[in-house]
Amino acid sequence: MTSVLCSDPEANMVTGLTPGQTYYIRVYTYTSTANGNAGFGYLCGYSSCSSC
Repeated sequence: MTSVLCSDPEANMVTGLTPGQTYYIRVYTYTSTANGNAGFGYLCGYSSCSSC
């Protein structure tokens, strides 16, 4: 496997992926608060616009 992005901000965007290809997402969190809660959401879309 190849890492495409490792990021600390709350939001990020990955470009250059190939439609129809399988990608695996690994999500992790850290907190200094014991028993803290975290949420995760993702949006996956495709645009055929070359200037977008």
